Amino acid sequence: MTTLVMEFRVLTTAIPVDGSAQWLTVEVQTTNTRPVGTVLWTKGRSEGLYTVISIEQDPLYRAGRRVIVLRIDGLHDETFIPPMKRTPDPKADWSAWYRPAAVDAVYGAVPTAPLTPMLELRFRVRPYAEMQ
Repeated sequence: MTTLVMEFRVLTTAIPVDGSAQWLTVEVQTTNTRPVGTVLWTKGRSEGLYTVISIEQDPLYRAGRRVIVLRIDGLHDETFIPPMKRTPDPKADWSAWYRPAAVDAVYGAVPTAPLTPMLELRFRVRPYAEMQ
């Protein structure tokens, strides 16, 4: 069993100042599953102008395609389609940083301006036992 480990990079100035941990939710969608990722706020760190947010999702289900959907509360959804193998190599290092494939308004909202992405994603896979 493996765990999908993700990092999302966002401009620090884009993070809500009220410290609300609910502003970001993550879902890793496959044809048959929609497991939610766990945002690990305590593992976050600063890198220059950016904050890097850690997220884990386990168990990682085998799938020919995964769509990672980030919902940014009250703003928009960002969709990533990373080039991930059906069974990723748990010994591989971090992927490159990826930009979202799509940015969509929240359900029922009509944007007043073009939507622009806020996040970038990188990922790796680790054996479940290493994460405990």
